[in-house]
Parts: sequence; C-alpha cells; structure tokens
Amino acid sequence: SVKMFLSMLGVPFEERNVDENESFSNDLMLIHEQWGRETVPVITGDEFDPIFGFEPDELKLIFGEL
Repeated sequence: SVKMFLSMLGVPFEERNVDENESFSNDLMLIHEQWGRETVPVITGDEFDPIFGFEPDELKLIFGEL
C-alpha cells in the first residue's frame, strides 16, 4: 500500500479519508477535474504534480531510494 511504502521511505504524510470528511472529498474532486484522472489514492505535494494510484518507481524518484 502507499501508506506502508511511504512509511518505509521515511516520508511523513497525512492520510485524508474522503468518506469521513466532505472538505477532503471536495479537494479530491477538484484534483480529479483539474488533472482529468479519477484514480485513488492521489499523492499530492507542493513540489510535484499529483501522483495517481500506487506508483512505487515514481515515489522513489521523488522521495529517494529505500
């Protein structure tokens, strides 16, 4: 899973459950509309474009090797 992978890389993250928070759900809809993709999970950050789905190779490039 993305959470386990980010934890193994030592990357701090905030999990946002869209089923429990309407604001998070709205944020996700805006990301989907802006990027034209409707995949989850979505990994976002200030210094990179959103990553849609579990993409270990892309996550390693951004956050470093194991």
